[in-house]
Amino acid sequence: MTTEPDPKALPLPADIAKLSFEDAMTELEKLVR
Repeated sequence: MTTEPDPKALPLPADIAKLSFEDAMTELEKLVR
């Protein structure tokens, strides 16, 4: 069994930034309502 990390399993930094940004916008919408 290899302990090499699977590139496909690791999320891209861009995906993480986009996800966190979308989460922040969702939280803002909750506060506005």
